Amino acid sequence: TLVIDWGCARVCKRDSKFKVVDAKTIELQEAFVKEDSHSGLTPRYASPEQLRGNENIGPESDIYSLGGVLFKLLTGESPHQKVPDSQVRRVVLAGTPLNPQHDKRGIPSVLASICRKAMQFEPSNRYETALAMANDLERYLGDLKTSVEKDSLRDSFARTIRRNPRIITAVIAGVSLFGLVMSLLVFAENSARSKARQAAKERLEMAAAMAALAGGSEIESRFAMLEKEAINPALIKAMQAIRQSPNDRTLWRSVQGILDQKSEELKQDQNAQHESLFVISEDGTQIARSPYSNSSIGKNYAYRDYFHGLGKDFPEGETASPAIREVLSAAYTSTNDQGQIRTAFSVPIKARDEEGEIVIGRLCMSLPINALGILDLKAMRGLHVRSMLIDMRDYPWMNGSSVGLVLDGSEDSAPVGSSSEPEITGYTSPDKVPMLAPALVNRIRRAMKSEENLRSVSEKEEIAFMPIRMPHRKGGQAETGWIVLLKE
Repeated sequence: TLVIDWGCARVCKRDSKFKVVDAKTIELQEAFVKEDSHSGLTPRYASPEQLRGNENIGPESDIYSLGGVLFKLLTGESPHQKVPDSQVRRVVLAGTPLNPQHDKRGIPSVLASICRKAMQFEPSNRYETALAMANDLERYLGDLKTSVEKDSLRDSFARTIRRNPRIITAVIAGVSLFGLVMSLLVFAENSARSKARQAAKERLEMAAAMAALAGGSEIESRFAMLEKEAINPALIKAMQAIRQSPNDRTLWRSVQGILDQKSEELKQDQNAQHESLFVISEDGTQIARSPYSNSSIGKNYAYRDYFHGLGKDFPEGETASPAIREVLSAAYTSTNDQGQIRTAFSVPIKARDEEGEIVIGRLCMSLPINALGILDLKAMRGLHVRSMLIDMRDYPWMNGSSVGLVLDGSEDSAPVGSSSEPEITGYTSPDKVPMLAPALVNRIRRAMKSEENLRSVSEKEEIAFMPIRMPHRKGGQAETGWIVLLKE
């Protein structure tokens, strides 16, 4: 996935150390290179050299901003949040150091050190590349030594115990000659396991936060792709013609051609996973679908949430006006594929008339659950955790509520009902789609009302979750109603 925000982009040289093998550097045309492109930066996340207005700004400034994002994840506050806006530039340029542990207790010292290194005042003292910073974060999650740690003999021993708990058991058996020594070693074992459990909990919470951030970015990129296509002049012109002659089905062919071409483009992008693209007119009629389907084209879907955006599907036959914003739809049963469960992303197609801007249709992308491509399930398996994408929105589902519906990752979860604690592993809804059990749903809901950024919801099992939000959208538009749930 490639997401580019030119709001505060600067053209700079890129040394070989910042390049991935075979990666190409994007070259801007002169029309896109503006002298005032730095005016859109956010001071609390901007590097000192950006705030000074230096011309020689490079990837080191991006590393500083990544440190600011990590600071926000760890503390729940932006860097220098307590400093008035008018004073932020002066404080940053004065070289005032930032330490996440000063703003919030309980932050692991290694993560705090990674954050401090990324936000060093001098660019040369920061991580050499963003990949080096990512490697340190992955090593922390894997309980391995990072570049910011000075590993003492005691730390090495403690890490060995956490990764190999059987070693301490062997030591206890070997020194069982004296009762006092045995007692001391048992105490040491319990202490090590307690520390190991705390470390595992912290790693799980951090993994949930990173997965939620990546998931939100992926969702946002899907909407960005649809929004770009929705302002395609050829599509708007074709939709306006259909609006003028709604009964002339020959006009639908031009929209079908546009969708087929876009679908072929997306097939070349492995990150743009989808099942179908389709367009609905302003009255709810599906006028085009790629791949083409006789079973749905011509039918009216004004009752679907992806059309009206009111949070749930209505009974078939009911109508509503098309939504004026993007919609992450409620799960629904497809009319094309023998009752398969899907969700859809949709955006408005707009035009202007004498009354102003109006919605003349909706451009939609459908995806089957358990194949959404939002979570990096392979990466989660590499961290030895089970990951699930959960819908926490409340809308009618079968004979009950949708809260706790497992949208993705269920194949990585323990068999439903196999655990001695069914409230943790969940149960199956009447349509055979896995759902979290009510006890766990209630725990998550209570935790979501707290102010904690990273949440664990079980004392018996290591379980953490994080709400998924689109990082560059504001207010309610950033909320998806989905969470990522991780379980060791």
